[in-house]
Amino acid sequence: MGTSSQENSLEGRETLLALDGYSLMFRAYFAMPPMQGPSGPSNALFGFFRMLTSAVQQFHPRYLAVALDHPSATFRDDLFADYKGGRASTPEELRFQLEAVRGLLSSLCIPTVERSGYEADDVIATLARLASTAGVTTEIVTGDRDILQLIADPLVRVHLTRRGVSDLETMDEQAVVDKYGVTAQQYCDFAVLRGDKSDNLPGVRGIGPKTAAELISRFGGIDGILSALSTLPPRQRAALEEAANELPLYRQLAELDRNVPLDIALAELDPPTAIDVAGAEKLFVNSFGLRTVFASLRTIFGDSSAKTPESPGQADGSTGMTGTRRVNSWDELHAIEHRIVSVAAHFEGERGRGAPDRIGFGTPDVDQATNIWITSPSGLAPVRDEIDGISWAGIGLKEIVRSLALNCAMTVTPSELVDLGVLAYVLDASERRSDLAEIANLLGLSWLGTGGDGLFDHEELGIELAAVPALLERMLTRVREEGVERLAIEIEVPLVKVLAKMEVTGVRIDTAVLEEIGATLASEAHATLDGIHAYTDPGFNPNSPKQLGAVLFDQLGLPTGKRTKTGYSTDARVLESLRDQHPLVGLVLKFRELDKLRSTFYEGLRAEVASDGRIHATFNQTVARTGRISSEHPNLQNIPVRSEEGRQFRRVFVAAPGSLLVAADYSQIELRILAHLSQDERLIEALSGTGDVHSLVAASVYGIDPSEVSYEQRSVAKMVAYGLSYGMESYGLATRLGVSNQEAEAILASFFSAYPGLVRYRDSVISQARDRGYTTTLLGRRRYLPELASPNRAIRQGAERQAMNAPTQGLAADIFKMALVALDSELSRTNARLVLQVHDEVVVEAPEPEADSVARTVQEVLANVYPLAVPLVVNVGIGADWAQARA
Repeated sequence: MGTSSQENSLEGRETLLALDGYSLMFRAYFAMPPMQGPSGPSNALFGFFRMLTSAVQQFHPRYLAVALDHPSATFRDDLFADYKGGRASTPEELRFQLEAVRGLLSSLCIPTVERSGYEADDVIATLARLASTAGVTTEIVTGDRDILQLIADPLVRVHLTRRGVSDLETMDEQAVVDKYGVTAQQYCDFAVLRGDKSDNLPGVRGIGPKTAAELISRFGGIDGILSALSTLPPRQRAALEEAANELPLYRQLAELDRNVPLDIALAELDPPTAIDVAGAEKLFVNSFGLRTVFASLRTIFGDSSAKTPESPGQADGSTGMTGTRRVNSWDELHAIEHRIVSVAAHFEGERGRGAPDRIGFGTPDVDQATNIWITSPSGLAPVRDEIDGISWAGIGLKEIVRSLALNCAMTVTPSELVDLGVLAYVLDASERRSDLAEIANLLGLSWLGTGGDGLFDHEELGIELAAVPALLERMLTRVREEGVERLAIEIEVPLVKVLAKMEVTGVRIDTAVLEEIGATLASEAHATLDGIHAYTDPGFNPNSPKQLGAVLFDQLGLPTGKRTKTGYSTDARVLESLRDQHPLVGLVLKFRELDKLRSTFYEGLRAEVASDGRIHATFNQTVARTGRISSEHPNLQNIPVRSEEGRQFRRVFVAAPGSLLVAADYSQIELRILAHLSQDERLIEALSGTGDVHSLVAASVYGIDPSEVSYEQRSVAKMVAYGLSYGMESYGLATRLGVSNQEAEAILASFFSAYPGLVRYRDSVISQARDRGYTTTLLGRRRYLPELASPNRAIRQGAERQAMNAPTQGLAADIFKMALVALDSELSRTNARLVLQVHDEVVVEAPEPEADSVARTVQEVLANVYPLAVPLVVNVGIGADWAQARA
């Protein structure tokens, strides 16, 4: 490690931070667990940018460069045909990310340096030489130990990746001596004698690291050793004589070139001081789901917007508090007639999951001053009827309504809930905006949400209430200008109130059935564990990847797959591929499923049952970029349906005494939307009839009669049909079907040949999205995709898949949200109420005498809410619990 004297000698010097891009990407890929973003795998990207962020924060570099390996052959390949010949082929998931990293770095304006004919190590060696000449220190971050030969106190240090992506080993000259027994200048010769498997350098037979270090320390290097062969023991002499003719070549391969013609000056390696945040964020977050990584990068590199934002209040840039006055009652607040009030609440804990300690209302008077009334929730009781009859505006309004009902025993039903966060989501779904500062930023306005005039006991509430009217006016103007008024005003805004009612109602849980399922799962898991221990040691833990890897691959000798930093990979994909190799694998898979069902779903549901015997989940309409609704506390979208053990959890969701559950879901909605959007005549014909859709599709693809379609052919057709709505290509299909890419390409070619309209539609969607920079649904929902213009092929292809997916998934979300709004309106005439929404399914609780008529209403509303070229097919069932209603 560096000494204190060395640290002192570096004070006041400028620093170059050089990162070995692909070396760190390889390290991250094998160190991080599998991760999947919207465009494809992202674990290597996640790990790499975490390392980059950490290094920038640690070294505060004046200059920054990421060195990359040029795709062309290098001079070393010309010298030695088998150079690096022993390396395994790069996994496809990593190859995709290696291509994508260029575009991500470019979006951040981070300098990348490469040169045809050279490796990244040579580039770094040259940059370090340039920096040293200028008196600039160089900090190198890499996983490649060849770079240790560059270390030179006090100007060049190397930081080697050690464990995972966060632990670095800092190497200076003394650290090299302590670890390897040679100096940094001797490290190249040391590596040649010892050998390097990663570069396919064989080394000298019989000479390991310890002997290599001793020989170099004694004779200075390879040249000195070869000159003194006669003084060596016979075995060492014979080995070195055998390798003598090759050692100069191996040294030439191992030695880094410090004179690469880079055509770049040190001054050109400025770290970005400001970036196009919006553009980079869409790439990091929308394409790869790297939200936390991007948040860190944004903190470091900042915002390139040169525009000085306008204030949402007055033109002088104030917070909007000027011209406000505190009033002491609702009557004072309502001294002037108005249609809408601004509403804000303060929560000590998680918003909407407990009682607010203060709630405030505001209204502008005719002179545009703002009257503000702040009270405790109990202070609303005398005016609850008046609050019910007026529209609310603000952000997080659903959570306020929910908390008043569930935590303050005060059910309020405003005529409208005009949520600024929802309107912002309609304009740009790439980011969830949860406070007014973020809303102001979207509108290009400054937010000076501090200070005030001391009028209010909760100053932040006063600031919010005063700002809402101006923000709402500007937001509605933007909505009209961008042509999404129908989507916002007729669908998303009314849905806030629908979801609030559904959360307040909740769904009843049969805790006895839940406990029965939990006990059964525990018993089955115990029995499965006994079966596992029949093949293994009784102390063996099947949830331990390290122990499982040792059993499967070391003891049983099963074929190994990908290795991780701690040993063999034992993820679900690996185990599925080994299922037929040994009965133990199937038992482990079953145990893991049972264990997950018990810990995630049994325990998860049990923890969320409220004192009224119901689960009041939170439904989010501004999270998914496709427009879909999600849920949390618990995540109902994850209720398992594939296995029998998982499906039994539907028995837990029950109707209240005297009532039944009506469950309805759309059948093949994405495929039907795809037929409508593509206007493919054969697909429309297949979906307009009464026969089995997937058999009809398979018959068209394979050119056979529907009666001849096999189960496997129908399964393939179903997989392709659903996959197309998600933009799936041959690689994804091959993975799902377990076939080669060539076979998958042939299947897709047959499918597109049978349905040429899909090809035309796909190409037109991508072309339009490339021209506009976004896709749009028939109802105007936009999905911004700046990555379509990326010069990076991997990023561009990922964006093309999203472009194909967005109009289909977005319209499905639009239709379902329209259906919820329409259904809520129809059910208001009955005693039935919405209690659940999961994917394309809705669950209604209805009094038993009304159940049949409610079921007909539900089916009619869902089937006719939006006209398509093919029928919207709705499956409806009735039962005492969700499982019966789905049977």
